[in-house]
Amino acid sequence: MSELTDEKVGCGCWIVILIIGIAIYVGYGFLDSTGWISHQEDTIITARSDWLVGESKVCRSITLNHAEAFRLSKETGYTMSYISCDDGPEHKMRVTFYGLKLQGNRIINWRCTRGDTSFLNNSAFTCYQTGTQQQ
Repeated sequence: MSELTDEKVGCGCWIVILIIGIAIYVGYGFLDSTGWISHQEDTIITARSDWLVGESKVCRSITLNHAEAFRLSKETGYTMSYISCDDGPEHKMRVTFYGLKLQGNRIINWRCTRGDTSFLNNSAFTCYQTGTQQQ
């Protein structure tokens, strides 16, 4: 039997760390692409005053083109800058999103639920991506 040297043990540890790092990176990307990772973003959302706590609505956003993204200091294809839910006034607030932040030239469909604004809840709305349409 050959003896393990410190070099072999050290090299083996680095390989294990590299494999774990790659697995975490790939796993995060997969979970994010399937909508399991939340993103809290300051956004503009249209909301009428009669939207009840716990009520859900179908909402839409349009990804930013290059000029809009540059103006807002965001990336092209950013999906979470403006959410249209109804004919109510625009409100800039923190929204929790479950879906991809960046997508191609698309219309994004969301199901948004109004939450309470208690101390423990960081955002007044939570939106889940339900689909996309080509623009």
